[in-house]
Amino acid sequence: MIRPKTVYLAMLPFLMLCACAKPNTVTSVSMQNTLSPAQIINKTWQVEDINQHGIIDNAHVTLMFGDDDRISGKSGCNNYSGRYTLTGNKLAVIPPMISTRMMCAPALMQLENEYIAILSAAEKVELSQVGALIITSESGKTITLMTNDAVQAEAKSQPK
Repeated sequence: MIRPKTVYLAMLPFLMLCACAKPNTVTSVSMQNTLSPAQIINKTWQVEDINQHGIIDNAHVTLMFGDDDRISGKSGCNNYSGRYTLTGNKLAVIPPMISTRMMCAPALMQLENEYIAILSAAEKVELSQVGALIITSESGKTITLMTNDAVQAEAKSQPK
C-alpha cells in the first residue's frame, strides 16, 4: 500500500518545477516611444476598451483629435468636445469639456461617465504596434481605441 506521504514526496520535484515556470500570460504590447501628431490627428478612433473592462456591445464611443487642438466625439449617449495639448506622448485635455445632455440607459450612462472621467484626466497617449491608441489617466486607468483601418488590419492578421 502506498502511503499519502510517499505520493506527496514523489510529486514534490514536479510541483517545484511548475512553480518555477513562467505563467501563460499575454506579453505586453510594444509601444512607440515618440508619437507624431500626424499618426492620430483627423482620424476617428473607436473605443474598444475602458480600463480593461471592455465596453457595452453596440456602444458607439469615439474620439477625434483635430488639427485645431480640439477633441470631439461620441461618449456613448452624448456628443462631446473640448481642447487638448499633445507634446510627444504627453496628452492633456483642457477643461472644461462640453457635451449634450441626453439621458440613456443607466449602463450606458455609467460607461459614458467612466470614459469622460478617464479622458478628462489623460496624461499619456501611446500607439501600439497593432495600431491601438492607448490613453492613460493620472490614476493609471486606460482607454484603448482603434481606427477602422487598424481593426480591419488586425482581423486579417488573426489566424482563421
